[in-house]
Amino acid sequence: MSRTGIAAVLLVMVCLGCATSNPPVPRSSGPVPEYYVVEKGDTLYEIAWRYRLDHRLLALANGIRPPYTIYPEQKLRLTEHVIAVHDARRVRTIPSDIAWRWPTTAAISEEFSRRNPAIDFRLARGDAVRACAAGEVVYSGAGLDGYPFLVILKHDDAYLSAYSSRQNPRVREGARVKAGALLADTVSRAEAGGTLRFEIRTDGKAVDPRSLLGPR
Repeated sequence: MSRTGIAAVLLVMVCLGCATSNPPVPRSSGPVPEYYVVEKGDTLYEIAWRYRLDHRLLALANGIRPPYTIYPEQKLRLTEHVIAVHDARRVRTIPSDIAWRWPTTAAISEEFSRRNPAIDFRLARGDAVRACAAGEVVYSGAGLDGYPFLVILKHDDAYLSAYSSRQNPRVREGARVKAGALLADTVSRAEAGGTLRFEIRTDGKAVDPRSLLGPR
C-alpha cells in the first residue's frame, strides 16, 4: 500500500453485506471535489473513506441523519465547511479507556512516522492478525494498493483500527469481536514474508499506535 495507506480509516461503516460482495474501495489521491454524485452501491462511509473525510461531518453538511442512507443520483457537498470542520477537529485528543493490545507478535518492519501513518509488521509463518481491542467489524473485504484484504474495527464513537494484509479475513461485517479475536487467516509457509499494515485513527486522524498500545 502507498504511504498514504489505508489512511482512510475516517469512516464508521455499518453492516453493508457479506465481505465477498464488496468491491475495492478506491482512494482519491487528488483534491477533494466540491460535490459528489452518488452512484448505485455507494455508501456514505465509503465516500467519506475515499475522500478522507469524517463521515459524521459529511452527513451533517448534507442534512443526512443516521443510519446515513443515501440514494443514486443524490448530490453530496464535500468541501467548504466539511473540510474546515474536519481539519479543525484533527488536532483534538480523544481520551480513551479502551483496553488496547498489539495486533500481532510479528516483527516490526517500519514504525509510525510523519511519512508512514501506520505500523508495518513483517509476517512470518504462523503469525496471526488479531483485534487490538473489542469492537464491531465495520468493513471486511477488498483491500487497497496491493493489499488484497482489509478489516476495519469500530471501537467506540472516536476510535477505529484497520488491518491490511494478504490474509483472508475471518470475520464478517456487523460482527462483534473481542480483543485478541482472530481477524484473518494465520500466515502459511507460502504466504510468509508478507506485511500487515496496522493503523489506529481517532476522529479520522492517524495516531501512533504505540501511544495507546504501550510497550510490547
